[in-house]
Amino acid sequence: ALAAPATKVAALALQLASCFDANNFGVNAPLGGGVLGTGCWPTSALLNHSCEPTCALAHVFTPAAAHSASAQPALHCQEIRTIVDCPAGTELAHSYIERGLGYGARLQLLRAGWGIDRCDCARCADSRERRESDPLDGPLLPSAAALNDLSEAANLHAQALLAEEASDEAELLGQVLRLRQRHLDPAHAHVRETHAALLALKLARGELGVARAHAHELVESSRLAYGARPCVSLAISLVTAAELHVAAAVPGDDVGGRALASEALAVLLVTNGAAHPLTRKAAALAGGSDL
Repeated sequence: ALAAPATKVAALALQLASCFDANNFGVNAPLGGGVLGTGCWPTSALLNHSCEPTCALAHVFTPAAAHSASAQPALHCQEIRTIVDCPAGTELAHSYIERGLGYGARLQLLRAGWGIDRCDCARCADSRERRESDPLDGPLLPSAAALNDLSEAANLHAQALLAEEASDEAELLGQVLRLRQRHLDPAHAHVRETHAALLALKLARGELGVARAHAHELVESSRLAYGARPCVSLAISLVTAAELHVAAAVPGDDVGGRALASEALAVLLVTNGAAHPLTRKAAALAGGSDL
């Protein structure tokens, strides 16, 4: 008789945990740099997935100055923001996954995370109709040599993560980049992640000129990967490149940095809104405009 309530409580706890697992949202740090935590917003959880989303989810933070007990901005709410023109009747859908991936990789993530076996957005439908391998999925020219090189690149990347000396890590990552650039599309996620790793490493070592070069490569590959629809990931790459352009450029030569920041600002005003800390940062880099 005493076991029944405990069993019901356990079943309810499992049900709630499963619901949260399928419907929670990661909350990114306002200025980038990783996920602060997760939360569940029931209205947003009703939105379907699309690899060509019509909206983006943004988290609104109140300024740190308004919270004396915390040095960090406080999370206030989540917004659903349209990123393309949406006539009446247009379904609001956002991307559950990283958008800058190939068709096969996207489908694999959707199956593993949400049990979705098919996405009927225009982007996925086009991939199915063409019956061709997506260049963002694998080597441009599949061959045994290409697969061997890419396997070696994965092994070298794993070694780089374990390297104790920064110089060794840099050397290994350089080899990884050369192998991946030889066989993969410039917008492939593995090329982008290697540029991002080298960017972080060079920043840590104070090599601003080299870091700037990787930041610009990351911007170019991100533009290709994410396409025309506004994307926060691209905006973050643009802001980083703009900061490094200012830090590593010849004194007085800040035009390029302002142009990158202006491009980021245009994206962020759509995806995050004018009050978001990242948007304000882009505005300051673009010329100090007060939003």
